[in-house]
Amino acid sequence: WRWHTWLPFYLVAGSFELLGDNTFAARFPSALLGWITIWLTYQTALELWRDRRTALCAAGVLTICVTFLLLSRQCRYYSALMCFTLMSILGYWRLMRTERGGYWLLISGMTCLFHTHYVYTGICGAAFIAHCAIAHRDRWKPLAIAATWVVALALPWVIWFMQMKYGSRYGGRTFNLLQSWEDLGHFSQLIAADMVPFLLWPIPAGLWYFRKRLGIRSTDQSHQGVTSLLAITILLHIVMLAPIIPWAYTRYLAPIVPLTAMLIGRCVADASRLHKAIAVWIVSVVVVSWPCADFVKEQLVRVSAPGPAIRKYLEQHAQPDDIIVASYGDLPLKYYLPNRILGGLTGEDLSEVAPPEWIIPRRYRHKAVDTRILQWIWRGEYQQIEIPAPDTPFEFREETRAHLFNTDWNERNVIIFRRIDPPVRVTQRERASLSPSVQ
Repeated sequence: WRWHTWLPFYLVAGSFELLGDNTFAARFPSALLGWITIWLTYQTALELWRDRRTALCAAGVLTICVTFLLLSRQCRYYSALMCFTLMSILGYWRLMRTERGGYWLLISGMTCLFHTHYVYTGICGAAFIAHCAIAHRDRWKPLAIAATWVVALALPWVIWFMQMKYGSRYGGRTFNLLQSWEDLGHFSQLIAADMVPFLLWPIPAGLWYFRKRLGIRSTDQSHQGVTSLLAITILLHIVMLAPIIPWAYTRYLAPIVPLTAMLIGRCVADASRLHKAIAVWIVSVVVVSWPCADFVKEQLVRVSAPGPAIRKYLEQHAQPDDIIVASYGDLPLKYYLPNRILGGLTGEDLSEVAPPEWIIPRRYRHKAVDTRILQWIWRGEYQQIEIPAPDTPFEFREETRAHLFNTDWNERNVIIFRRIDPPVRVTQRERASLSPSVQ
């Protein structure tokens, strides 16, 4: 397996060993790293700006960031990316300022970042080199020593990963100039929607103008490289990811979520020194722009989603040796059910598979399995069953625009098919009247 490095898998495996195979154990490592990320955001902001108010505001902004909360409870590598990126930045800053622990933090943070997802190690490394060239030219040697250690530790894995044919897997989307330009635009929209609302983009320039006009001395006069470090890191993530990502999703920008929170926190702290009303307005813009109210409501009111409803029904009615085919949403079913499950996400070949006991033709279908599923249903061996849950295309995704915060009863209910014996012949008229979910 070369698509990702393996540290997140080992973390989950260790959690399963300690806590058992359950949902809590699967999410626990990510949630724990999310809590550590909040603490690291506070600590990093404190060391960068030497201002406790800025550090508290930065950690507070991150804590109410819905994108951060969604990413941090996913059983994937997102929390680890955020945590180890901050760890690397903190190590780099200490190394540049000849403070204790710089080498250890930078080398261990970058190594852990590599084993979380190798792509982001190169991006962070490029950001540190660029910032060192601008602000710390006298510190090239320590940075080169740390980089040598990181490369040496990662080299065996780099050689192994070079065998992967990454670009050919995505049909020419990678390293395509036009596609990269479009993804840059999509990233800008995602940042405005999920991290820094458009209304806040002019705020830093406005605060700088009023501070200068009123003669208010900034608390970071001796730390002029702070904003440039964060800005370079954010910019390089956007520019270097655009040519290589398959699609522009918020999750690919996970490492910059704490960085944008620190910048907003800095604006809130500076605004509070000018006038508390300005700080309140900035926080209000953030809360209104992000789906904070929807997130709170989701925690208080049960959301009816197709995946859990299908799983619950199959747990009650399917036999352990029944075969289940799902056009989409098959991966969660594989985790929770003991059955043999085939589906669109994992791409099994259905051409030689006997008619299964259960078919789940979800609304968000996978064309690779559509034809075979329809052939089975049209043979008349299946009974149509309606489950009282809306068949929404997505459920609890980490993308705020696709996340199901509330039950959407405007969608049609989930339809599944159970094999019956003896088979019933389906006429052409009955076939035409089948549920729209399988048309």
